[in-house]
Amino acid sequence: MVGWLVVVVAATSGAAALDDNSFLTHLTTGRRILDGHLPSTDPYSFTAHGHPWVIQSWFASLLYALTDKVGHGVGLRLMVAVLSGVVAAVLWRLSRPGRSVVARLAAVAPPILIGIVAWGERPLLFGLVGFVLVLLVLREERDPRWLLPVMWVWVNTHGSFPLGLALIVAYGIGVWCDDGALDHVLRTLKWCVLGTVLGAVNPLGPKLLWFPIELLSKQSVLSNMVEWKAPTFTDIWQRIFLLAVLVAVALVPRLPAGRRYRLLLPMLLFTGLGLTATRNIALASFLLVPLLATGLSGLGSLVSGTRSRTHTVAAVALAALAVVLVGTRLTGPSYDLSSYPTAAVAWLGTQGRLGPDHRIATRDTVGNYLEFRTRGRTRVFVDDRVDMYPERVIDDEKTLLTGGAKWKAVLARWDIDTVLWERNEALSSLLAESPDWSLVRTFHEPDSPTRWVVYERSAATGR
Repeated sequence: MVGWLVVVVAATSGAAALDDNSFLTHLTTGRRILDGHLPSTDPYSFTAHGHPWVIQSWFASLLYALTDKVGHGVGLRLMVAVLSGVVAAVLWRLSRPGRSVVARLAAVAPPILIGIVAWGERPLLFGLVGFVLVLLVLREERDPRWLLPVMWVWVNTHGSFPLGLALIVAYGIGVWCDDGALDHVLRTLKWCVLGTVLGAVNPLGPKLLWFPIELLSKQSVLSNMVEWKAPTFTDIWQRIFLLAVLVAVALVPRLPAGRRYRLLLPMLLFTGLGLTATRNIALASFLLVPLLATGLSGLGSLVSGTRSRTHTVAAVALAALAVVLVGTRLTGPSYDLSSYPTAAVAWLGTQGRLGPDHRIATRDTVGNYLEFRTRGRTRVFVDDRVDMYPERVIDDEKTLLTGGAKWKAVLARWDIDTVLWERNEALSSLLAESPDWSLVRTFHEPDSPTRWVVYERSAATGR
């Protein structure tokens, strides 16, 4: 019953309204693929138009578009809910060494609470599913052959697939330190490597396999992104992770001597990754589950193996409740676009300023929204595909975001017609003081405290 409850919480959270900016571009790209065009160069911006672009998550984009075509926004939210529920179900399974309900719930609570914030509708969710399935095969010594299709999907949906191989290696070192029985680990590694290589069979070819290496080589760009920075632990979900790590370390002496290192070494590796980059916290929290469950084993009096007909009926009722809760949540609006300048963009459309030849400077998240809103017809200044843009473009966006001294040069270099920006940002103040730019309109978005402003070049300066 508690396991069902865990799945219900995760699925209901996954059914939330869609609002992620990166997802908006993935969906737009999937629609292009459905139309018969798989881009190999950038089709969305005027700052990097025609620049080589490897769509690492092409299969995720295609799945988004297919689901959207069949079920629209409700279908997309249902897909995210199902994937979130699958992750939660596997995590609950991984907590079985805890035996008691209290121990198992304590083990899965951190990743589930973190997941409410960190999972979302991005292609990373496919990577999370792949990761927990690899961990399940290792922990329960299941037949690893079915990881062959899992790895193919992982390679073609998200660039985190090398972390699956890293997990197997770390787990194998732990097993070697424990008892040296590496037969199952080596078989798992073999099938995962074959699945990874098979992942090269796709419309883009083997370039997907070395994409993660190319991405990591762009540290100067990645260091400016919040998700690639070390966590500051100012958010509660990051503090939950830190607390869970401290508890796990305290429980290490309680781990059985013959199985200690297979639990400890992978946890230490991925905790280290989580402490260096916020985006890795979700994965790192998964490795805490078997360790916490083992260390807390037997805590409390409710043993998970105790079942009766009453429990079965209650579990069925809870499953029905899950359907009701998720279904009720799906009745709300499919998209939450309150953080985007929807009114301002709608007005720009009525003024004929969203054409492919009109150049609008916006921040990256708004660029994603413009691509989604106009299905790529409006070429943007920049979006969040930092792995694709030349470094000069990223530097220029940073100049505008910070109101740097060269902001005028940036706008002139890219021949900007219109600036759409938050009113309380530094660039808006600089534009207001400049005789070269005129304030056209101010927009107060519904359900959002953010005010947006539209500036255009003064008639005297021209384009």
